[in-house]
Amino acid sequence: MIARIGRPVVKLVPIAAPAGKRLGIAQGGEVPDTIDAHSAEIAGRFAGGSQS
Repeated sequence: MIARIGRPVVKLVPIAAPAGKRLGIAQGGEVPDTIDAHSAEIAGRFAGGSQS
């Protein structure tokens, strides 16, 4: 609160921060619902399986 001659004249309130912009190829992109789906091929590569 900011006062002038003992009377409140301004009330300070927080404002919401603006949402950040996506950079580069991420602009306008959406994450697919299957992003967390298990892939046997990827799991095999992490486990030291074939890379073909």
